[in-house]
Amino acid sequence: MSEIDTSQDEAARFTAPLKRGEESPAHDAWMKAEIRKTLAKKQAGKMTYRSLDEVMRKFGFDAR
Repeated sequence: MSEIDTSQDEAARFTAPLKRGEESPAHDAWMKAEIRKTLAKKQAGKMTYRSLDEVMRKFGFDAR
């Protein structure tokens, strides 16, 4: 039996829009963890900034 990759399903569940007045502690915890990971990479000097124009050129989305 093969393993089913549910990572996209989990990501979709955590990033799905909430209904008005609905709260999601799981989403809040996930988002805070992602922010902490990103800030740690930035502080460690493992992240670089690229402008939107650079990214568009790299991936062929230069629509300007």
